[in-house]
Amino acid sequence: MKEYWRENSLVNPNELEFGTHPYVCVTGDTHADMDWMKLNMQRFPEQKTMTRNDVLIIAGDFGGIWSGRNDDGSESRSDDYFLKFYEMRHFTTLFIDGNHENFSALASYPVVEYAGAKCHQIRPHVYHVMRGEVLHIAGHRIWCMGGAESNDKDRRIPYKSWWPEEIPTEEEWRHAEKMLLKERPDIIITHEAPYKVYEAFNMYGYHPNPVSERFDRIFGMIRRNEIPVMTWYFGHHHKDRVAEIDGIRFRCLFQKIEAARCLNPEYYRLPDGTLTAELNWGEDVGAERWWNDSLKF
Repeated sequence: MKEYWRENSLVNPNELEFGTHPYVCVTGDTHADMDWMKLNMQRFPEQKTMTRNDVLIIAGDFGGIWSGRNDDGSESRSDDYFLKFYEMRHFTTLFIDGNHENFSALASYPVVEYAGAKCHQIRPHVYHVMRGEVLHIAGHRIWCMGGAESNDKDRRIPYKSWWPEEIPTEEEWRHAEKMLLKERPDIIITHEAPYKVYEAFNMYGYHPNPVSERFDRIFGMIRRNEIPVMTWYFGHHHKDRVAEIDGIRFRCLFQKIEAARCLNPEYYRLPDGTLTAELNWGEDVGAERWWNDSLKF
């Protein structure tokens, strides 16, 4: 099946059908070039055979758009360098915003639709998924919600190294909650996590903030409305940890890259027609090749 999608990789992202992506990876903060070493070929060799139909989703603090625009409206030299790195990858890069982003510059990019979600198109194969939007990828419905509170904002310079837009507006929250109830996602990707997750991860010393408290409320909405969320990915805390709370697998990512389970079994049907039972969700890639070798990933 992988060979089929490679042969059909020239797809207009605005015409993607539900489930046209066979492979989804998620990782944590990259902070421009500070923490992008996890994406090199040695640590993430799977990318050698990935295509533009495969996606890597960064759970906030992308940081590749930081220096802002020049006076003539062009991108800064450093931002152009970072973005060229991602555009040169074999896969398509998606990211949600964290708290360490230049929101003024981010808002200057055109809004398009990608895999059913409103996004800022940064490069032909690099997209920022806007808050509250839902991606339809590989049979998944992936609810994305950026934003987090900086605990060092008192030491930063407004609109130079810190932007108040890091905290979602009430309008953004309402849109996100509406989409959550409408789309009933099975995967969530955020930058911050519900505050109740802190204790499960033994993250003592952290205090509730407007974003983590709102995610507590959203976690309650998920349980009350029986929304079939399997995994909630998030970044922000620079840790690689996992815990299960009320049937939802919470996965904090930083240096790890994880493959999301593909819900469409046709993606993993072998040439003899049998399905591969070995494939499972929630395994790290870039650390061990967990898939069935017969799939030739």
